[in-house]
Amino acid sequence: MYNLDMLNKSNLNEFSNLNELRFKFNKLNKDFLESYYNLNNVQLLLLRKKLRLLKKGDKYIGYIWLGNKINNVCKINSMYIIESSKLLDEYSYLIDNIDVSYPLIYQCQKNKYNFEILSSLGFKKKNGIMEMSQQLRKIKDIYIPDDISFKKFIRGRDEPIRCFIQNTVFESKDRLPLRIEDIYYDEMQEYYCEDASIFMKKGKAYIGYGQIILRERVPFIVNFGILQEHQNKGYGTLFLKYLLNLLYKKDKCFVKINVNPQNYKALTLYKRIGFNENYEKSRWYLSK
Repeated sequence: MYNLDMLNKSNLNEFSNLNELRFKFNKLNKDFLESYYNLNNVQLLLLRKKLRLLKKGDKYIGYIWLGNKINNVCKINSMYIIESSKLLDEYSYLIDNIDVSYPLIYQCQKNKYNFEILSSLGFKKKNGIMEMSQQLRKIKDIYIPDDISFKKFIRGRDEPIRCFIQNTVFESKDRLPLRIEDIYYDEMQEYYCEDASIFMKKGKAYIGYGQIILRERVPFIVNFGILQEHQNKGYGTLFLKYLLNLLYKKDKCFVKINVNPQNYKALTLYKRIGFNENYEKSRWYLSK
């Protein structure tokens, strides 16, 4: 009933139609044909070997395009199957019958069904990011206690303090510790804003850090966190509102922030202050 074919001249048009529909499954699916027509014969042959078309009867209904093996892991550049009542079975056939013995990795942006499909196929969700955004229409009401203050980061002096706070807040076995050299590199980047890195202090103690950068002229709040011993006391809400007010006073009307979708405390905080979910994307891993 099903079989897998290689790409050739006779099925190129049918594949082209499937390639155009690739975003229906995943907006991060890559375009196979983007550079296809500019390749020489040898390059075309090598590229075609990475693609398999799923055929049902006499009709092509889907495909998978694999990347090169790196560190004994094979990346899925793109895959798509026309929606049907047997969609899970068809994806299962596609994955089970590709000639790959290495683990697979797939970067996917969530829609109404793709995460469920991947999970059912045995993929495990690894690193994830939820992008959130908010329109800034007015100053946020805040009360700043007498023992709380905010201090701008001073380049050439405050790097060790930032390094300590970020490494303490974001400590994880999957995360390499931040080095002072990394902060120097950060300060040299085009996105870096000189007066938008802020410490939160309680008395003389530094208890939090947050930073505003610009990506394609859009403000992003990054590296935001409060030391654990000062969490659950309202300081996160106060600090985030302070940063939003800082943006509003600079005539910024829109801001974004990224968060781990499994960090439910942060998600709850951001939603309570007015952020809305834009999209979620995650890296999925499958052992073959």
